[in-house]
Parts: sequence; structure tokens; C-alpha cells
Amino acid sequence: MLKVKPKPLQVHYATKKLTLKIVKNREFAVVYENAKSNRTPVYLHKHYDVFYSRDQTKLEQEDALKSNREFTVYSSYIDKKKWNGDWDSVANNNFLADENNVHVKERLIIKNKLLETSKNYLTHEEKYKNNA
Repeated sequence: MLKVKPKPLQVHYATKKLTLKIVKNREFAVVYENAKSNRTPVYLHKHYDVFYSRDQTKLEQEDALKSNREFTVYSSYIDKKKWNGDWDSVANNNFLADENNVHVKERLIIKNKLLETSKNYLTHEEKYKNNA
């Protein structure tokens, strides 16, 4: 019988989709899969705009084994006090946070894609000013 090799767990880098009434804060999120599920891509597509995905390292997969959730989300709220809308600081912080698990070339790709994505990511007021 042919054995099928399971797909590795992934890490998704994304921005939160803004809505008219509920989600009003711009957010950068790193989503770690803890288990393979058919619902995870549906949830990600519904709530986030994923701009980069990569496979998890062995150390990251060990953390997933200890979790009882489908995925773990680490968020940075862009317009809150810590960041004050500064995407460069968020990108640099993520670049440094990944240094133990991700190669420098891939971290630079993620950083550049985050900065590229940030140019098109409007504030809630800019997105919904005509609907108010």
C-alpha cells in the first residue's frame, strides 16, 4: 500500500480584513497551524488577507503538539499605542521575532511583502467613509 506523506503544518502571515461595524482596528497577524483541518483555510480566507505562507520548522511543530487548538494567532494592532501606525516598526519586530526559526533571505521576503501590503491597507475610516 502506498503511504501518503502528510503535509507539514504552515505559518501564515496576514492582515485582518476590516468590516463596517465589528473589526475596525488594523491588524498584522502571524497564524500558526496546530493541526491540519479543512476549516482552517476557510477561516483564514474569511477573516484575513494572507500575503505569505511557509512551512513550520521542527521547533515550531513541537509547540503545535502541546496545543489543543486548530491554530494560534499572534497579532500586532497597528494603530494602537505600541506601533502608532508605523508599519516599519512592525516589520522590523517580526523580522527579529523570526530569527531563530527562519533563514535571513526568507525573513527579508516576508518583511518586504508586509511593507508592500501595508501600502494598500487602509484605515477603517478611509475604507468606509462613504458608508457612514
